[in-house]
Amino acid sequence: MSTRSRFSALFALALVPVLMGGCEQPRSHGAVAGNAAVSRPPTSASAIVTSRSDDTNTLSPGQAIVIDNPYGDVHARFGGFAHVVETHAVMQEPNGSAHIELKPVTTTDGNYTIAPRLPTGAIIQDPQRIDLSVLVPQGHPLRVRTEQGLIDVHGVRGDVDIKSTGGDMSLRSIQGAIHAE
Repeated sequence: MSTRSRFSALFALALVPVLMGGCEQPRSHGAVAGNAAVSRPPTSASAIVTSRSDDTNTLSPGQAIVIDNPYGDVHARFGGFAHVVETHAVMQEPNGSAHIELKPVTTTDGNYTIAPRLPTGAIIQDPQRIDLSVLVPQGHPLRVRTEQGLIDVHGVRGDVDIKSTGGDMSLRSIQGAIHAE
């Protein structure tokens, strides 16, 4: 495992205790296998299931990264010089709730889009959420949207456009134009 992959895995795993507020819950520590890995712990008597998803994709030079997460926080960090984006997600879902799907895609407008969604007609359950950590390569513009979630962008080397309806924002050491709303 490369140093970058180890860092990425540790960074994503660090979100689990934050989500769980320090309480002991079943945890899954899935590893990246191939292009993506998803691991869910077996269903237990616990009311909340915490799971993790990791994804790595190669981008075209200068391809924009769009993150639209209405269900939680977004943390973006500098991801290196290769045109590779890494996405690490930690999901917290009550037993029996509809699963939040996360399938990053390149959209018709050419953007690489990370937009977790519930199935059509499903409603978010309390305390259901998905928090994302994204490693953004140099030279790729970043656009992030949340509803109530925190947006935390640190060290990104490209233009950053962020907007949250009601969540906090933190920007540090950005090397590019910034638009925040």
